[in-house]
Amino acid sequence: MLIPRSMYLNKLINLKDLEIIKIITGVRRCGKSTLLNTIFYRHLLENGVDEKHVIRLNLEQLAYSEMDYKQLYANISKQIIGSGRYYLFLDEIQEIDDYDKLVNALMLEHDVDIYLTGSNSKLLSREISTYLSGRFIEIPMLPLTFTEYAGAFSVTADPKKLLMEYLKYGGFPFTVGLTEETKDMFFQGVYNSVLMKDVVERYSIRDVNLLTNLVLEVFSSIGSLTSPNKLSNTLISKGYKGTNVSIRNYLEYLTSSFIVYKCNRYSIKGKKYFENSAKYYTVDLGLRNSILNYRQVEISHLLENAIFLELLGKGYKVDVGDSDGAEVDFVCRKQGRIIYLQVAQTLIGTGKLEQESVSLLRIQDNFEKYIITLDDVLFETLDNGIRVKNVVNFLRDDI
Repeated sequence: MLIPRSMYLNKLINLKDLEIIKIITGVRRCGKSTLLNTIFYRHLLENGVDEKHVIRLNLEQLAYSEMDYKQLYANISKQIIGSGRYYLFLDEIQEIDDYDKLVNALMLEHDVDIYLTGSNSKLLSREISTYLSGRFIEIPMLPLTFTEYAGAFSVTADPKKLLMEYLKYGGFPFTVGLTEETKDMFFQGVYNSVLMKDVVERYSIRDVNLLTNLVLEVFSSIGSLTSPNKLSNTLISKGYKGTNVSIRNYLEYLTSSFIVYKCNRYSIKGKKYFENSAKYYTVDLGLRNSILNYRQVEISHLLENAIFLELLGKGYKVDVGDSDGAEVDFVCRKQGRIIYLQVAQTLIGTGKLEQESVSLLRIQDNFEKYIITLDDVLFETLDNGIRVKNVVNFLRDDI
């Protein structure tokens, strides 16, 4: 099933022919190549671009594995014949050492509009910081958010059922419509590729056992505040040796490969970040659940993770809030807009609504405040100004 990914396609269309490099980043198999080589490629052809003027290379293919950037430059240059603009798609650009020199030379010497994809943010930023600084724009890409996932099905499909499926199996585009067994095989393949190729090989990890058990701990504790010290102590108590420094480095490698995302803790009153505590969320709930053998499927944490991904996908910077010692699940910022969110599986029960409202009521400003719940909501705005919304309606709104 080809899912349009309109949000990302529109970004590429708006950036087309601008004298700037476009870099699509994200975890392996989230849809970067399909977006570029199928969806955007089709758009170019439908809008008058000659197919001979689109050069598409997957740099993980064996044909390019022994090439350095100079050899690759020569290979590409041979394909640019005559006049007219060429569109250059380079998949998994981090496979080429000094790729910034390659891209810089192509821009200087040819009429090319360049699009790159990459699966490791640390390697990309290291290269970009030299020749390409200030001359690129990054387009972060995720697997399907719930809004995209639901959009792949008939408008008559039950949105609550779709949400439960999404919380269990996530949003990797390839998995839509597959059996559970096939999905699990896919998840294992993605997990092994990311962990071994993007982390172990890239950073010469020696203690692979420690790394894999750290991933299990992070996956198990999505939505909970943690720190390198806390994770190190937990792993030591289970018989694994991991110093604060090694755990901190491993967490950075995992976030660089996009398998997990860090959500920093922010003091709303003090307007500053805490250094040693944060939350981590998985890039895909299906991947996380499969690796944990579907043992830890607490709906409240899965719901929080799904909302986090939706907010990222819609361009928000997302932090965990601290409101005078009370936790606010998400502080969301985009283009001057600030939204405070509290996520609750249900508000049914004595004192539950008051409990979820406490941290929001301590915030001394007038920005939007929401409680998001699985409950059907009768009254969306409370007397204290807090808005209560059903999660499906919230996610599908143009927030």
